[in-house]
Amino acid sequence: MRSLPWLALASLIVFLPLDSRASSRTVTVARTDDDLQLDGFLQDPAWDFAPPTGDFVQQRPATGEASTATTTVRLLYDAEALYVGFVCDEPDPAGVLGRALARDSDFTDEDSFTIVLDTYGDSQSAFVFSVNPNGARRDLLQRNEGEYLNADWDGIWAAATRVTGDGWQGEIRIPWRTLRFPRRDTISMGVNFERNRRLVNEQSHWAAIPREFDVYRVSLAGKLVGLREIDPGRNVIVRPYALGRVERGDTNVPGAFAPDDWAGVPPDVFRDGNGSSRLRPPGPT
Repeated sequence: MRSLPWLALASLIVFLPLDSRASSRTVTVARTDDDLQLDGFLQDPAWDFAPPTGDFVQQRPATGEASTATTTVRLLYDAEALYVGFVCDEPDPAGVLGRALARDSDFTDEDSFTIVLDTYGDSQSAFVFSVNPNGARRDLLQRNEGEYLNADWDGIWAAATRVTGDGWQGEIRIPWRTLRFPRRDTISMGVNFERNRRLVNEQSHWAAIPREFDVYRVSLAGKLVGLREIDPGRNVIVRPYALGRVERGDTNVPGAFAPDDWAGVPPDVFRDGNGSSRLRPPGPT
């Protein structure tokens, strides 16, 4: 009879749901009414009221170990946008590497900082925004934890970066109209941050990611809390030469990216996380 508690414990472990692996990390975003200057300096007084977070964990080369360089992130918001301020210290500042200048370049072989926002908290879909030390930007949408990626999506957002004597840093502004999320008085989102350091081939995350996964594994993300009284509005993109596009989606349905979010992808093809082509899965009905 004494073995029964152990059997019960073993059963609990065997049937532990995958979601239990989600990170317990939480970051609080502070509200500001200041007119922030997006210049990469993080000198606006409002940043002093944003609680800092850091303690990134390596995915490679030493999985599970603390990053060998400090990364600090602060978050602010107002009625119009989310602001991300980050400082990437580098023991050897001369080793900060930024090659790309064009939008949507591949940052694999250079330094970069990425924020992943699971705006519905569904642990499946996310908006992804990346910058390198040159201020080059890359964005995409991901579904099914990275199984399907749309790198042709170009959201409306801005970033400014600076290479300093201690490493590099930057500021990111993501308007709420670029995102989709439910209309509620109080909102929390899944969030993770990734830093690439080319000098030592190190990749680290705020919410730890096992080696076999990548940052698109939003079921392992932490939580962003503190958002109140914000509205996703409508995402209207005006193209040059008076061309326009209105993107619509039901903001109360998790994962409800509008059809136009995938307009840049051929009708029946998606690119997966390995750069391969796949048939488009059935769309929502």
